[in-house]
Amino acid sequence: MKVLKIIEMLRKIFDPSAPKLISQHRLAIWPGYVSAVDEYGGGKMFTPTK
Repeated sequence: MKVLKIIEMLRKIFDPSAPKLISQHRLAIWPGYVSAVDEYGGGKMFTPTK
């Protein structure tokens, strides 16, 4: 994560290097991902969600 320069907060992962700026509200929105590992009949499955 250090090499990619991303930040983890709880189970969410954010990229502070590519913020979406909304200047009229003085707001910066970082793109991010949520990951989950669930168990299914065939085994465990990693599910990244953007």
